[in-house]
Amino acid sequence: MQINKLSWSDFQLLNGKLLEHYDFTNQMREEINNKTNKVIDLDEVKSSDVLEFVPHVLGDMEYEKQVINEPLNVFHFMQIEGYIETSVNVAVMNLQQLSGKEKKGQHTL
Repeated sequence: MQINKLSWSDFQLLNGKLLEHYDFTNQMREEINNKTNKVIDLDEVKSSDVLEFVPHVLGDMEYEKQVINEPLNVFHFMQIEGYIETSVNVAVMNLQQLSGKEKKGQHTL
């Protein structure tokens, strides 16, 4: 049970740490608040659920500046940063492969 509390604390700290690290806070806040963005229903998530979740996301973006310097309890920031950057690289690679197949007339699901 203790590890759950510690990892939950890490994720709360990571909200501010990652926003500061990638210098993305203002742009993300603007995009989330942009009423022209259309939210569509998915099989797994309804648009109304997303819209109800928005205030919670914006609330997570409010943090005290001193949390940026607090250490994580379970993870190391470099682990999280590496995981995120690896995930982005894999996603880009997969999208490039899909794009290349579609250009050649091959369609994938």
